[in-house]
Amino acid sequence: MIHIVIPEGLNRLCYEVPLSDYYEACLRRVGELAAGGETVYLAPGNPFGHAAPEDEIAAGFINELRPDLITHHVGDQRGRGYLDTLDNAVCLRDWARRRGCWPMGECRLYCQRYHALRTRLCFRIAGYRVRGVVASAPAKRSGRIVPRLKYYDYPAANVVYEALAIGYTLLRLAGNIVRTGSLLPALEVTS
Repeated sequence: MIHIVIPEGLNRLCYEVPLSDYYEACLRRVGELAAGGETVYLAPGNPFGHAAPEDEIAAGFINELRPDLITHHVGDQRGRGYLDTLDNAVCLRDWARRRGCWPMGECRLYCQRYHALRTRLCFRIAGYRVRGVVASAPAKRSGRIVPRLKYYDYPAANVVYEALAIGYTLLRLAGNIVRTGSLLPALEVTS
């Protein structure tokens, strides 16, 4: 089984633990569900002012939590601007293609609970064979998440945000069709 973890934020810079409670909960679920030797891909994320992006920080966490897993992360995508869920899927797909790992086998996606519908939608549209989505919620919320993602701490606001984000994703896809005649950008073939 292939496991793909969607980035779910970092804490504000003034805290020792850089991962948000939401992202850590997703990574812990991977730690519980993945069998030894299985592959975990950390979809590319944003740095939110940290020295490293979400996926790079998460790679260190999961490697410490489960050193028996094969972990891959895409690395710094700062030149691309803010990455949303569709970008996470497309960037990871392009990265896998450049390394000869595309198409991937069936995968299980891991994300924050209110993010599950959009995650499934974006990854399916990008061509992933999604076997299931594991939606997580932290046992406690510290309130330390970066301001850009503060809505995570308010369930009603999070639901409204996700509904709007799905609409935005659909508009992006429609724009791609109008501009290029294709739902998604073509796979990059550069190395």
